[in-house]
Amino acid sequence: MKKIVSFLLMFLLSLIFIACQETTEDLTSTTTTQTTMAEITTAEWTYTQIPDNLTYGEKVSLFDNAYNIALFVTDDLTTSIGINFELSSATKGFVEYKILDSDEVLIEEAIYKSTLVGKKTVHHYELVLDELLPNTTYEYRVRNEASDEVSDVHQFKTKEDNPSEFSFMFLADPQENSVLGYMAYSYALMNALDEINEEPSFMMFVGDIVNDADIRSEWDNFFTYSSPFIYNIPIMATAGNHDIAGISGTRMTNFEFDGYFNLPNNGPMYTPFDEIENDARPANFDDGKTYSFNYDNTHFVAINTETLCDATTTCSTNDTTNVALLKAWLNNDLSSHSMKWTIVFLHRGPYTLSYDTYKVREELVPIFEAHDVDLVISGHDHQYSRSIYQAGNLIEFNRSDIYNLGTLSLISSTETDYHFNDYNPSIGVTYLVGNTSGTKYYGGEKNSGISVHYAFIESNPVIPYITITDSTIEVVSYGLVRTSEFQLEVEGIYILESFTLRK
Repeated sequence: MKKIVSFLLMFLLSLIFIACQETTEDLTSTTTTQTTMAEITTAEWTYTQIPDNLTYGEKVSLFDNAYNIALFVTDDLTTSIGINFELSSATKGFVEYKILDSDEVLIEEAIYKSTLVGKKTVHHYELVLDELLPNTTYEYRVRNEASDEVSDVHQFKTKEDNPSEFSFMFLADPQENSVLGYMAYSYALMNALDEINEEPSFMMFVGDIVNDADIRSEWDNFFTYSSPFIYNIPIMATAGNHDIAGISGTRMTNFEFDGYFNLPNNGPMYTPFDEIENDARPANFDDGKTYSFNYDNTHFVAINTETLCDATTTCSTNDTTNVALLKAWLNNDLSSHSMKWTIVFLHRGPYTLSYDTYKVREELVPIFEAHDVDLVISGHDHQYSRSIYQAGNLIEFNRSDIYNLGTLSLISSTETDYHFNDYNPSIGVTYLVGNTSGTKYYGGEKNSGISVHYAFIESNPVIPYITITDSTIEVVSYGLVRTSEFQLEVEGIYILESFTLRK
């Protein structure tokens, strides 16, 4: 009953919020006030800018992403970047872009993608802008062929050639189904970005972007309330079970995730999925969901764990032929790169508090260990945890920082002298599991029976921030204080834990 009342309250508040939006004055006024955006014109390029002096609530009320624009990682962010957007009809779509302060505008036609979302056809477009200059700021906008749909102008900056360090933010499972839920996600996001006070190189999502992939408003809300970064910082992501939601039916040949995202397509080549009854996944099911790319000194690998699953909680059966192809691709990919660090990210992790997804553990962990993967990042669990495993065993630590929240369970041994917050990854693979950047928590109600070193099950979002140098991976996990699961405002931010991998 408590949950029902809470959700009814959220629904009523959503209606009030929408009604307030409909009566708000023109948000693109040329007059800058406390609750309007400033319109800035450079030559013929106009873009809106939210003033920095607004409160989080005022900023959230102004967020808009009418064309669901987003930027994405590519195989070389020094000279290229991916972009995806949406128009109202099946016309030609274009990206116009130029170097900041330059008068030379380049125009490229984007690739059209028709996406069925529920019963509605959505018109998506994707493009990779290439031959860009390193360490250079570009302006861009999107439009249709008639130029009667034209976005605001936004900016991005390409990667510099050899940065001394870089960072990214890990946003686990936003997975909301209401306007207020995504607003709460946006509040948490803004608080974390302000606390860090620097621009990440990219944002990581490990699946469950939405709760119901066939409901268009959830995607719209995600893109709108990701406005603090989505126009100027690229996304790296893979799919979760809520983004796919099954293996049967016509949706399997027209994924919403593929329409809204534009990610690298250098993953495995499969055969049709025909070993499980009613499995409708096509051979290209995994395009843009399992892939890899290098960034500076680090090799990143995205794995779509739904390839291993039959849409059940435990992934109890799978298409063995295609799992073998996935494993062969992963072995080859991990053995082919020469980067110092290797980071894998996926939705269903092998060592988690909520679910015992043993198929993922059986099929993938031996490969991670054989190729000395440094860090594996996952979501799905809605409980935060960290563990270090090797050959099926938790690594023994005898020292750690002081933990004021959560449960720390070190395995002390006189034979080892390892510090839980500063260690060489050669001792084992580190498994970092996010809880959520939204409002869905399990709070200990689900229990996989799997042991971890550290667990945090409280109903507060945790947003890890990862910085990579030549000799370290430094992770700082920020906890955000809310007194209610459905509260928008963040009352405080603190460091839940920090740790360093050093080699």
